[in-house]
Amino acid sequence: MSTFQQITATLRADGVDLGFVDRLPGGVTALLDVPADEKLDAFDMGARFLFSARGKKTRDRIVAELVAGGFPETSARDEVDMLPYLLSRRYLETIVSNSAAMPGGMGLLDGQFVPVGGVGGIGVTVTGLPVGPVLIIGSGNAFVPAIAASVQALLCSCPVALRGSRLNQSILELVIDALRSGGGPTLATLLEHLHLFFVDHRDPAENAQLHELLRSGPFGAGVFWGGREMLDTLLPQFALNPRHPLPIPMEPLTGVAVITQRWLGRARHARDEAAHDLAEAMVTMGQQMCSSPTEGYFVGTGAEAAAFAHDLAGELGRSGEARRRRLTDAQAVLLDRVRERCEEEGATVLRPRNGDSAWTVVVSDGASIFEALPPSLRLPIHDRHAFLELVAMPTLDAVADRIAHLPAAPCHGAIKQVQTVLRLCHPTDAQRLVTLLRPRGGVYRVVPPDHVARRHPLEPLDGQHFVSLFTRQTVVL
Repeated sequence: MSTFQQITATLRADGVDLGFVDRLPGGVTALLDVPADEKLDAFDMGARFLFSARGKKTRDRIVAELVAGGFPETSARDEVDMLPYLLSRRYLETIVSNSAAMPGGMGLLDGQFVPVGGVGGIGVTVTGLPVGPVLIIGSGNAFVPAIAASVQALLCSCPVALRGSRLNQSILELVIDALRSGGGPTLATLLEHLHLFFVDHRDPAENAQLHELLRSGPFGAGVFWGGREMLDTLLPQFALNPRHPLPIPMEPLTGVAVITQRWLGRARHARDEAAHDLAEAMVTMGQQMCSSPTEGYFVGTGAEAAAFAHDLAGELGRSGEARRRRLTDAQAVLLDRVRERCEEEGATVLRPRNGDSAWTVVVSDGASIFEALPPSLRLPIHDRHAFLELVAMPTLDAVADRIAHLPAAPCHGAIKQVQTVLRLCHPTDAQRLVTLLRPRGGVYRVVPPDHVARRHPLEPLDGQHFVSLFTRQTVVL
């Protein structure tokens, strides 16, 4: 009995069916038999199905599942509406045509030999090979990233073992079943090589089997979403795999907003637009994405920062998403204590007139007010909902210092670094900020606020292009 057969037999005995593990290596050949152009057409048909009237039932069921899990309805619909975009031929073709990710574009996926130059009269060509089966450990707070990674792996002829989370397992099942039934025969064939499973790491027996799968599975790469505790547990097990698969950890990150007084003064309605855009970014997906702004920096005077904070508070007061979000009694009590202590330490605290917990804006001058609060009142970012501390800063250099040191800040200890800077400033200021951050660790993306939950097809995901990581280049001289 092979190692994989031993794994799957044990898992079946424990009530978890991972019989697909033995079939993963053979899936590479089957996927290579489908040209990349046909794969793009198949995914596009799936996108059109999800967007159609026939797909509305699936979309509504997914939204209902997300809302039941605690997400605001508007944000849930926004995430579901992203699916057809991420599956569309236009989106995926842009990804594989990006020379920064895939030299030679789609031809590399079909085994064509792409000239990349030559030195000393010797020409160099490269072709692409699938890295092999890919393990994906999905995120608990969003299902779209795992679907996007799985689709790109299949596009690169890599079979996928996708472990969902307790929160989104049923959603992933809904999406995959809908695409199998409504996306056409080619897509159904591709999805035969997307294997969805759930092993509960809280169950000792199932957790042990998950670790065995990491150590012995036939994987060429693994994508891991999760917090530090999860990554610190799973990645060492994956490192023991004798095939030395490529680990791709999607580490815990956060977002910040950068607003400049100069930007707000550029046009008559610029201040109102910026306040509206930032309020929308704060409530999208309950402020719990890696790109969600959990802190803001205003480059300008303290008086102007306070004025903008009042505009932001006005927008939050009109936000239906903020009003619909409700905290538990314990969270609401903690929030009230945090608000009171921030005021005692000299910060300006803006909240609804009735004092409820729908939203909060704290204005600090020069440094975060949370540096002065006791540990019990340092509100962690994962407990923040429509909550933003806006820190008035004198220069972009000061902002860069704050961003670089944010993982060591009292409320941000769970993150590795800043992923997203929401840009409410001139592009030249954004570029200067990135330049200032180069020797200090950098950030992954600087985007306008309407991209807090969106991904441009040309941008890497946390600094990496999945199609590049899922494709091994072979050189011929």
